[in-house]
Amino acid sequence: SNSTKLKSTGLSEKLSECETFKDILCQQIDTLQSYFDACADAVNVETPHASISKELLIQHGLHAVDFKGEAITFKATTAGILATISYCIELMVSREEQLKKRLGREIAARKAAEERCRILEEPTKTNLVKSPISSGGLIKGGPDYEEGPHSQIGEDEFFDAVESTLDRLEEELEKKEQLKNLVGGREEGRG
Repeated sequence: SNSTKLKSTGLSEKLSECETFKDILCQQIDTLQSYFDACADAVNVETPHASISKELLIQHGLHAVDFKGEAITFKATTAGILATISYCIELMVSREEQLKKRLGREIAARKAAEERCRILEEPTKTNLVKSPISSGGLIKGGPDYEEGPHSQIGEDEFFDAVESTLDRLEEELEKKEQLKNLVGGREEGRG
């Protein structure tokens, strides 16, 4: 948020610099316009200045009308450009704020997920047993950790698992027997 304010301030300063340049250019255009207007007025009076020829006054006096239109267009264009730049700065600041909020939510979600992982890992860490040599304990992932008296599975769950495995084995044996009978019956039919 602090960097956004600094960037926004920097952009706002640059925008005000551009507005200052626009004002300077508009003053220069007004000065030129007054020169062309003076040339046009001098042609009408028909008293040429000693250092300026009548042809030069006529030529510049004729450009006064064209220059006036160009000056108006220039002023309107610079005002439009500055308004557009100002709007773009506002959009950029707004978008940056949205992205920072989104980043904050993502960081919070990541921290929450890390905390959940840490909590889920804690029971596993308490079950980690020291080296079998130093304490006579078990190593995580060893066969005694998965089966036997140190297993985390309850007695009822253990017997249910054994029973379901025996049922599957019986089904497989029955299928093999049926296959043997089927294959054996075909061979007798051929022979």
